[in-house]
Amino acid sequence: MKLFMIKTNRMIKIDSLIFLLTILSYTTRAQWQCLNTGNTVDLYSVACISKDTVIVCGDSGTILKTINSGINWENKISGTDYNLNVIKFANKNIGYIGGGNINNGILLKTIDGGETWPPILTDSIHSIIDIFVIDTDTVYFLQYWSGKLMKSIDGGNIWNQTLITDEYIFNFFMIDSVGYIVTDNAFYKTVNYANSWEKLEINFHPRYHYNLTLSSSCIFFTNVDSGFYTDSQYPMRTIDGFSNYFENLTWGGGSVHARMKILPNHIGYFIKSMVDICIIFKTIDNGNTWEVDKYIPGYTYFFAIDGYDTVFYLTSENGIIYRTPQITNNIQAYNNIEIDIFPNPVTHQLTIDNEQCQIKEIRMYNIVGKEVNRLFINNTETILNISYLSKGFYFLHILTDKGMVSKGFVKE
Repeated sequence: MKLFMIKTNRMIKIDSLIFLLTILSYTTRAQWQCLNTGNTVDLYSVACISKDTVIVCGDSGTILKTINSGINWENKISGTDYNLNVIKFANKNIGYIGGGNINNGILLKTIDGGETWPPILTDSIHSIIDIFVIDTDTVYFLQYWSGKLMKSIDGGNIWNQTLITDEYIFNFFMIDSVGYIVTDNAFYKTVNYANSWEKLEINFHPRYHYNLTLSSSCIFFTNVDSGFYTDSQYPMRTIDGFSNYFENLTWGGGSVHARMKILPNHIGYFIKSMVDICIIFKTIDNGNTWEVDKYIPGYTYFFAIDGYDTVFYLTSENGIIYRTPQITNNIQAYNNIEIDIFPNPVTHQLTIDNEQCQIKEIRMYNIVGKEVNRLFINNTETILNISYLSKGFYFLHILTDKGMVSKGFVKE
C-alpha cells in the first residue's frame, strides 16, 4: 500500500496558452538512461553519496545500493517489510531511512555508508514520509497525516516534537537554521532550527486554498530566502522567504505529481507528471530560468530525484531508475541564439527569422512527438506554409551552424 503517494485518474484540464509556454523550449538534449535494478517494486526515494555511489529505497523494505553508477545494484537488508518512503544522508557514512504503514512507523540508520541499516525508532505512530538532515546530530522527520514534526539533536537517540499543530503537514524543508512547513491551510517558518515557528501571512490566490498540502506537491529552497512551492496549480516562487511570491508560468499548471532538486552548483531539475504527459525541466542558474529538457508522452510517475556534481538519478515505478549523463554547461551556447517565430498562434504562414546564424534544417513535430515535416534551409530566415496542419501544438527543432534551438507554436 502506498501511504503517501496518492495517484489520481482525474482528468486535469490544461489551459492552451499555459501549456504552450511550457513546451516552447522543448529539447531532447539530455539522454536519460534507464537503469536495470533487477527489481520490480516501486522506488520512493534516492540519495546520491557520490556520482557513482547511490542508494534507493521503496516498497516492502527494499534497499538497493550501487557503487558503479547504476550498472549493478545490490540488495541491502532492512529487517522490515514496511514501505520505505525516504532516504537522506548527513555525509558519506551516516544516513537515515524512514517508512512504515498507516499505523506504524520505522526509522533506520546507517553509519557505514548504507551497508547495514539497524532500526533506531520503531514506535512512531504513523509512517515517516520525509526526513531532513542538517548535520550528523541534527535530524528531523515528518509523519504521515499528522501535525508531528520531530527533531533530534543527538543523532536520533532522543526525539522531541518541534511543532504543535492540529493541522496536517505534508511538506517541509530545512536549510541551515531556516525551515518552512506547509500545512493544510498555512505556511510556517522557523529561523532557529525549528525551536519556534511563525505563521506566515500570505495572501494566496483563491485557487491555492484547497491544494496546499497535496501529497504530490513539493517545496524546495536554494537558500534561506529563495525557493519554490508547487502543487496541482501553478508553481510559486519566492525570493524573500514567502513574504511575497509570484507564479512561475513557465511550468504551467495541472500537475498530478511534482519533484525538484537543485544542487549547490546551480544545476537542477523539476519533474512535472500529469495525466497524459511528463515534462522534465532543467536549470543551470539556480532556478532563475528553466527550459524543457525532456518530454515524455503518456503517464509516468516519478517519486524522487537526487544528484551529485552533474549527475542526477530519478526513481519511478516497477524498479525503474533513470540517470543523466554528466551535464556540462554548453547549453548556454544554445541559449545565446535568438530565433524569432511569428505570428504565434498562426493560421497559414509561419516566419522564422534571426540575424545571428544560418538555419540549416528545420524539423517539425506534433504533440505526441511524431515528425510531420523536415525542411533543409540555408538562410537566416524562412517562411513555412503550415496551412495543411491540423489545429494544435507543434514543436520546431531548428538546426543552425551554431547549434540547435527548439521552439513551439500553435496552429489555429
